[in-house]
Amino acid sequence: MRGFGYSTVCYESILAFYLGIAWADNENRIVKIINNKWRKASALVLGLFIFNATFDQSRKSEIEIVATSCKICEALTFVSILTIIACNVPFQNKVTSFLGKISFEIYIVQFMFILLFRSRLVYIDEVIVYVAVVFVTTMLGAIAIEPVASTIFDRCRQYKKYIN
Repeated sequence: MRGFGYSTVCYESILAFYLGIAWADNENRIVKIINNKWRKASALVLGLFIFNATFDQSRKSEIEIVATSCKICEALTFVSILTIIACNVPFQNKVTSFLGKISFEIYIVQFMFILLFRSRLVYIDEVIVYVAVVFVTTMLGAIAIEPVASTIFDRCRQYKKYIN
């Protein structure tokens, strides 16, 4: 993937999407476990994160699969840590509620803008401007496709009720 000029982040963090699907499918059970045993869960995930972070030499390994595997583990444990924190620390306000409503749409469009503004077509060299432009266009793109995604989700829910 590096040969095409893309960052390895494209495929290193993709399993976080499947972790999110597993979370959505088993949310009640997971939240119950985290709420009952959050210290143990926190310690376990934090331990995994520290182990992976201290496994620094292999991340710099010449063997690409070893380095990528470590980065995948790091992305998954980071998401798990944030999930455990979010289950135990309330983050309820208008901004987080709004972002929660469009989080799937953000996930869908963000990479398109990350690539677009560092492509041959448009290349923004200044990092702060690049991040700002990617952020704004990602938010606008997510808001724009939200009605379409909501319609698709509603139809899927109706179909699932029909089957069950």
